[in-house]
Amino acid sequence: MNPRLFVLGMLAREPMHGYQIRKALVDSRTDTWAEVLAGSIYHALAAMEREGLVAVRKVESTGARNRSVYRITRTGRAELHRLANAAWGGAPNPFPTRLYAAISFMNILSRTERIAALASALERTESEIANWGRAIEVKSVALAPSAILAMRNAKAHLELDRELLKQLQVSDTDGESV
Repeated sequence: MNPRLFVLGMLAREPMHGYQIRKALVDSRTDTWAEVLAGSIYHALAAMEREGLVAVRKVESTGARNRSVYRITRTGRAELHRLANAAWGGAPNPFPTRLYAAISFMNILSRTERIAALASALERTESEIANWGRAIEVKSVALAPSAILAMRNAKAHLELDRELLKQLQVSDTDGESV
């Protein structure tokens, strides 16, 4: 996902300051699948303000800190529409490439290394499944129903990866060649 698409999409819902957008990105775990870095939010806001896609609606003072609350402009809505349409281009990537690469060449490792690697991967996958479950339940971020469905789908993919890892683990510990 393009940081611009995410920021404009959030601002299309309501005016926000950068920290609110960043928090929504992290709390919803969008940063894990959208390839949007939390730090890129502020850079995107500054660039889009220069381009007239967003504008400062007001400045809030909280102690010694000032926060600019941004709103999307008409030009920004047109850009959001263009980016949303462009996001549908290309084929989806159904492969967890790092996991599949590791599996493809796991025969290079010793049996002991494979067993340890599978156990570690399974542990990380279990942790990610739990994280996605918590993210789906986050109520502090107003997510669209379609975003919740996408997050449930991502969790289901992880659950399938977990089953694959378990099958590989069982076949390797049984002494079966994998």
